[in-house]
Amino acid sequence: MLDTPEEFSKKWEAELEELTPEERLRMACSMFEFARDLVVSSLQNQNPDISSSELSRQVLLRFYSQDLDPLIINAFLNREEHT
Repeated sequence: MLDTPEEFSKKWEAELEELTPEERLRMACSMFEFARDLVVSSLQNQNPDISSSELSRQVLLRFYSQDLDPLIINAFLNREEHT
């Protein structure tokens, strides 16, 4: 869905191109951290008594279950349970 006027998109792209690679990386990391904070907050609101290990598990699943092979996810989760 493209609901942003082309003029604004071009202006935004030009501004991004002016950033240094370090600035772009910092921006991306900041956006990821913000997204992670939203997911954590949502999970904690849904289950106020969630343990930190279950919270980590749910965050992993929320972010990566569509992109990683289930065998990799299960291997990681099983490793975490045994450490």
